[in-house]
Amino acid sequence: MSPVLIILSFLILLAYAWYVLQLKPLHEEEQTNNEEITQVSIVVAFKNEANKLPQLIDSLKSQSINHESFEVVLVDDNSTDGSYELAKELSAGSVEVQVLKNLYSGKKRAIQTGVHAAKHNWIIQTDADAILPTNWIESISKSITSEIDFIAAPLRVKTSNNRMVERFLAMENLALQQLTYSSIEAGKPLMCNGANMAYRKSVYLENENNLRFDIPSGDDTFLLIETWKKNPNRITYLTNQEAIVDTQAADSYQDAVKQHTRWAKKVSAYSGAKHIQTTGWLLLTAHLLVLVLFFGGLTYKEIHFFFIYWIIKSFIDIRFTKNIQRFFNQKMDATSVLSFNLFYPVFLTEVFIRSIIKKGA
Repeated sequence: MSPVLIILSFLILLAYAWYVLQLKPLHEEEQTNNEEITQVSIVVAFKNEANKLPQLIDSLKSQSINHESFEVVLVDDNSTDGSYELAKELSAGSVEVQVLKNLYSGKKRAIQTGVHAAKHNWIIQTDADAILPTNWIESISKSITSEIDFIAAPLRVKTSNNRMVERFLAMENLALQQLTYSSIEAGKPLMCNGANMAYRKSVYLENENNLRFDIPSGDDTFLLIETWKKNPNRITYLTNQEAIVDTQAADSYQDAVKQHTRWAKKVSAYSGAKHIQTTGWLLLTAHLLVLVLFFGGLTYKEIHFFFIYWIIKSFIDIRFTKNIQRFFNQKMDATSVLSFNLFYPVFLTEVFIRSIIKKGA
């Protein structure tokens, strides 16, 4: 292999190590809680989720908070499996529920419909397939203060079925959640997840013209970035384990590729947030160099450079995710991390190629 490639690879690894290890690790911290509960509107957009709605609505009706302190706004995005009718049927009870139809098409428009219909000043957003803990609404509601406009809350990928794709995506999610927390703490937010976040209704309305409704995904991060550009100090990550929402992993490897391709296509559209693209390229390159050194090592019989890079990077990732593994109660041993760093670059390569082809199409 070229000495220049080898030197460049380890310089990039050094930059990767410097970036991730200087970020603030996540700890469950003492939250600033209000004595008084803030009333909130729960907005959920759904499409063909008839099998998930009963669990969602039951979990909302089972929330520990006084049911008069929140409402639920369910918005059907043109379902064809009877989800709308089922939501109407299940919504009767002690919790105030609005069941609406999306007048347009797409999740972003459905969320917009829900936000406009919400009667409270704070919106909590989640997905229809999310698994909500009993104290979920209360933990978020009590964390709301006058100094905050946007709350990114913790999300965990379930691994109950012990499928390989579940473990793979759960490990990825741990790193993404650590990046979410650390980047918000550093004042340069990179991402958040629409399955668990909260924001002022006024902030959404102020920024809705910049949420890129022409791009199907990104209902979460576009709003985060627009909020950051105007009020960078009014964003927080909720480090409360009672607020952790569980979500199902993609059903298959190809479903995960399609999901990540949608995410990758929107990154270049984050206007005024070049730190996202810069960080993205650094992380992507650090992962892809595992493949480059592997195949280069096989070709030129210098496989030891691959092993050195692979092991050092895996050690860095273990250190980087150490605290968040405890927070989410999801452990990654060294073997799992080594395996992840071997196969994740293959996954990223496919996602990267597909995103470029889709853009060019």
